[in-house]
Amino acid sequence: MKKHTVAQGDTLTKISRRYNVPVQKIWEHPGNGELREKRRHPDVLYPGDTVTIPDPQRKTVTRPSDQRHVFHLKRPAANLHLRIMLNGEPCSGAVCCLDAAGPQTADDQGLVTFPIEADLERSKLTIQVPPGLPSDRSDGADDNRTHAVDVMIGHLDPEDEITGIQARLCGVGFHADPIAGDLNQRTHNAVARFQKAFEILETPTGEIDGKTKAELVRVYEKDQRWKRTFTDEDKICRSEKPPVCPVSPTLWNLINLLNGPQIIIDSHMHIQSGRCCPVPLFWDKTPYANRLWPDPTDREKIENGIDWALTKLDMSLKKTRSVLARPVALLNQLGGKSIDTSEKIASRLIVIVAEALITLNYVQTGLVQAGNTAAANGAAALVDGVGEKLDQGAGFLHGLSAIYDRLAQTLRQIGQGEAEACVDVLDRTTGVATRIVEEVLKVHKHAADAAAGYAADMADRKAQRAKLIAMVEAELAQVCYAIAVDMNAIADEMNRAMDLAYTHAAGLVSYVANEIANVVHFQAEANRAVLAALQTLPAKADRIVQSAIDDAATLHAFTDKSAQKTVDIGKQAVAENRATYAQLPVAPYNDRLSMMMVMPMDMDFGHLDGYEGKQIYDKVLHRHTWHYALDPWFAAANATGGGMPPMPAVLPPGTDVSTPEYQDGTITEEKGPFYYYYRRVGNADKERKKLIWMSKSEYDLFEDYPRQIMQTIAVSTENPWELIPLYHYDPRRWSEQSGVDPGTEAFDNKIWDIFPRAWDEPFTKYFNESSSRQFIGFKLYTALGYKPLDPKLPNQQHFYAKCIEGDLPIVCHATPAGMYAYDRLRYAAYNAKTQGIALSELEKQTKRLMAERGVKADWREYYFCEHYISPRAWKKVLDSPGCQNLRLCLAHFGGDEEQYTTWNGDDKEDRWDQEMVRMALAYPNFYIDISYFFVNKYFDKFAKAIKTHKHLKDKILFGTDWWLIGSSIYTYESYCLETKAKLDQIDPELWPRFSWINPMRFYRIKENKDAICNGLKSAVKIFKNDKIVEEVKGKILKGFRIIENLEN
Repeated sequence: MKKHTVAQGDTLTKISRRYNVPVQKIWEHPGNGELREKRRHPDVLYPGDTVTIPDPQRKTVTRPSDQRHVFHLKRPAANLHLRIMLNGEPCSGAVCCLDAAGPQTADDQGLVTFPIEADLERSKLTIQVPPGLPSDRSDGADDNRTHAVDVMIGHLDPEDEITGIQARLCGVGFHADPIAGDLNQRTHNAVARFQKAFEILETPTGEIDGKTKAELVRVYEKDQRWKRTFTDEDKICRSEKPPVCPVSPTLWNLINLLNGPQIIIDSHMHIQSGRCCPVPLFWDKTPYANRLWPDPTDREKIENGIDWALTKLDMSLKKTRSVLARPVALLNQLGGKSIDTSEKIASRLIVIVAEALITLNYVQTGLVQAGNTAAANGAAALVDGVGEKLDQGAGFLHGLSAIYDRLAQTLRQIGQGEAEACVDVLDRTTGVATRIVEEVLKVHKHAADAAAGYAADMADRKAQRAKLIAMVEAELAQVCYAIAVDMNAIADEMNRAMDLAYTHAAGLVSYVANEIANVVHFQAEANRAVLAALQTLPAKADRIVQSAIDDAATLHAFTDKSAQKTVDIGKQAVAENRATYAQLPVAPYNDRLSMMMVMPMDMDFGHLDGYEGKQIYDKVLHRHTWHYALDPWFAAANATGGGMPPMPAVLPPGTDVSTPEYQDGTITEEKGPFYYYYRRVGNADKERKKLIWMSKSEYDLFEDYPRQIMQTIAVSTENPWELIPLYHYDPRRWSEQSGVDPGTEAFDNKIWDIFPRAWDEPFTKYFNESSSRQFIGFKLYTALGYKPLDPKLPNQQHFYAKCIEGDLPIVCHATPAGMYAYDRLRYAAYNAKTQGIALSELEKQTKRLMAERGVKADWREYYFCEHYISPRAWKKVLDSPGCQNLRLCLAHFGGDEEQYTTWNGDDKEDRWDQEMVRMALAYPNFYIDISYFFVNKYFDKFAKAIKTHKHLKDKILFGTDWWLIGSSIYTYESYCLETKAKLDQIDPELWPRFSWINPMRFYRIKENKDAICNGLKSAVKIFKNDKIVEEVKGKILKGFRIIENLEN
């Protein structure tokens, strides 16, 4: 008698063959009584089990020795029994081929049996799905319907072991791989999915209890009659790779293939051109451009100027690298010799190390990396100046002093009147920056006094000069305000840099001096420490400078993309999307469909006057200029050079030039067309409008929203199902009552729609027919200047009711950052006035709220964010009558602004992301997207949120916010793949949920597939080329079939 210890893959059939003892004799041997109690089947054993092997029975046969005899040895044979199913349906008629056996055809129950050698351990099984079964592919091609399975014979472990549970789950189709015995998250998900699919528990737990285990064994081994259609959510647990199925050689083993298309949905991205943004919005977001061109009128100059600034930045950073390389040169000069004998070299070492480290720390401040070209130019000036002085043999502080002098001269050239506005700057600044600002104020004091005297003198003149006086004073005030804004920014940047420089200069020079003093006193350890510091400095500096150069290149590419047309950006999006997801595995018999939900941007009304239905840009066919007459006093002053020159005034559009005040002078009329906008200037309580005339070329480059929509439809139709657009709805554009038709107007040989128009016109045009749609839902962007529930826009309630009626999804930006109304700081004063309360009272209320929440910010900004953007503002919508089921997604999970969310700040319950978590639980159709949300950056907090709030698994949508992520360190590819990798670390189920199941449910893509398909077909007529039309129709049909193959 022998003892055999079971190894992985052993079955009693294999053991019987090895020892030449019948299976039944081994199994029924008294020495295996304990094994029989522990294992219910002789061919389902577990490594470590001990099998008693009885001695083989010897048989004696007597035969004559002078003859040839043939003996037949009976070796144990085996049969492999399989039940083949596809998505829960018996694979009747499937031709199945095992490498180690011939082909077999499955019966009507999907059953097939292969005779095999008893010791066969591994073989490849191919399954040819017959034409009668539903196709896995959109093209329905039979030659692409061969499935492959790696069968591991004898590797099915008992159901009491984790590996046995995992193997059976894989057989059912819920892949719990790798089958390694770890009760990991994937196994937990597969168990929960099995419990839900077979209705084992009312609330799936993912725990392996007795009831779940018994049902799993029944489904896998015994019940050959069950049929069930597996849903998309069931398929979350499927494998995109050919599955590995451990089986027993004598049981009926289940192989249920959960197959179907691989769906990936980017729920939030952009293709709109940067030229869809009116200049005032663009200007407010790009302070570096504001420093370079104080009076923007031409978009091309701005774009070319950015290119120039980035080129200069690149040159300056390379200069920085050169400066930081000097310590290496010094080391080479020393040649490793002791420096204690050279006092001159020691002092030079102090200067060079201090200069290098100060410059290095300046680059590290983040000003360059933030893309602020004004700060970058400041850094460039600092580096250039230091470099020049170094070349001349001068010291760092001397070089810095020369730069200060140059900067002071530059500042003295700006206009007067900034004293009052600079008080807050003076309160905050110290050191050199303060002294420079003070110098500027002194230089302009006489000019200010002269202006005051001049204004007083003007006030005594004739009454008909009153209009002129007001115009001159207003213009001077606007100039002064612009100067104050620039001074504020310049002072902040200078102060940050100079304080850093002085702090580091004092500390570093002192430190290095002490170290070198130690060296001079023959202290070898200090000598080595200084040399070691010098050796590591250049490498560190090079990394930082290279990073800054790379960031500049990223910004350069970002601005290049911004200048392209919407249709061209859309084509790039499709190409990058395809290239990215081609790297993910997909089973060869499955289709892949990667969809991007396109968010257009209607920014035309993004200012306070949008409430009045006014767009930022406006146009007139002609304009008037008032050439006023000079009286003798003016003429004499002008002739002697002591007065003001004549000031022809271009009058604002709509000015009545027939009034008496314009009779003293000449009115001329210019024929246009002319384009213009107003920019609000001054303090919130004393604001004024400044008229800016634009060039015709600027307006030609500008893509207004109607043009953007046309291009969006065109590129989405050319790439059907890959680009699915939403319609951006600004309730200020659509603020009129239903049925009102403002009509059109002819202008510059074109026909233009007149806005605002009826609130329901977009529904009539794009959503009225449920059988045909070119847009899948609505995009809103309240940060452009309206509340989610705004009393000044009463038709909003009708809009929401219509969306609920059609179950149309709404996506809205929900972070304090991003694009916003450029005059948002003035909304508090506007609301105070319209509500009839004092601005000071509104300020007190807001500051009290900020104090309670621990927020330190401009109270007007916080007021705007809280009432116009925050989740709490949207909660008022969802809590209004009939709106609880509104299908709403708030984007970016609140963003990462430190005082608004917990991602980059404290864990207070009143933060925006915490409010969103509560709303996702309270409202059935409320979702959150994680576009422009860096999971890797906030990994620990995000993982904790997912594990703490279980409902978030079903309420989060993956998105990228491409192409805007191009301004960060990410490309489309790196953002998508890194996000997937991080989500997989938390839970392998998150990626398919966030990028497939949840978006499909939120956007109702399956429910609307017919309408989307018909909408695409109706848009194909925009293409005039027959070949393109046929290609697009083919893509439309293929995408439709992929969606059609999805289960409910």
